[in-house]
Amino acid sequence: MDRGAPLEVYDLATQNLYRFNPNTAAVTLVGNTGKDYSVIAGLGDGGIFGVDLIGNLYRINATTAVSSLVAHLFDFSPDG
Repeated sequence: MDRGAPLEVYDLATQNLYRFNPNTAAVTLVGNTGKDYSVIAGLGDGGIFGVDLIGNLYRINATTAVSSLVAHLFDFSPDG
């Protein structure tokens, strides 16, 4: 039974990116992103993006977990 394509999973505590295979339940370490991301999103084309804790947008390589700065989006304010 095909349960779908593998999923990328991010662990904030270790900054590691993992790949989960729903067909086998295997979890594989892709690598360390080197960033504390507050948000991670995947696109249908396999692209992965993350926003760090200071408002920078990064593209995350799905094969190596290397993070590349795309742009500074916004500044977080303690006042909201």
